[in-house]
Amino acid sequence: MRDRSLIWIALLGLSLCAPQSAQTPPAGIVRGTVRDATGLVVGGVQLTLRRASSPPRRMRSGPDGGFEFRALADGAYTLEAAHK
Repeated sequence: MRDRSLIWIALLGLSLCAPQSAQTPPAGIVRGTVRDATGLVVGGVQLTLRRASSPPRRMRSGPDGGFEFRALADGAYTLEAAHK
């Protein structure tokens, strides 16, 4: 009986040590406002968010210059902006 108790305690200990991040969906956010050199907001700017191990994500800034990329995994990103 004592051996079974030790096995259960060992299994419980292993489950408590398991990484919790594997169960958590990506929840990072990058948001901001696109402005020109004078500080005026610029709408309709093509934004590309890049991360080395993921496909790029694209969107356009809103009429108020605002943008928001959601559900991002941890890591380093590069944000590119292009306006034509």
